[in-house]
Amino acid sequence: MQALNGIKKTVQAPPKTYFCLQPLKILEISLKYKAPSSLNTADWPMIISKEASGSLSALFNNGDSQKLQIDAVLLRPMLILLTDKPQKNVKA
Repeated sequence: MQALNGIKKTVQAPPKTYFCLQPLKILEISLKYKAPSSLNTADWPMIISKEASGSLSALFNNGDSQKLQIDAVLLRPMLILLTDKPQKNVKA
């Protein structure tokens, strides 16, 4: 606390946006890929699979940096209907 003209004022430290990791500890990061709309064929063409890639950079206070490669695969299901011939299996 600081005294200013007889008035006590609490000084708070600014919030920190970093934290310390202990050596040899594992840090888990969850990423969520926001896929384009399935109706938008310009961004997501009508193919069975489309791959997207990117990277995540982690910068540390000691000056080190680490770059992680990220790969995503967008899949479209393929459905084959056999309607030309009747089925022999009644339960199918």
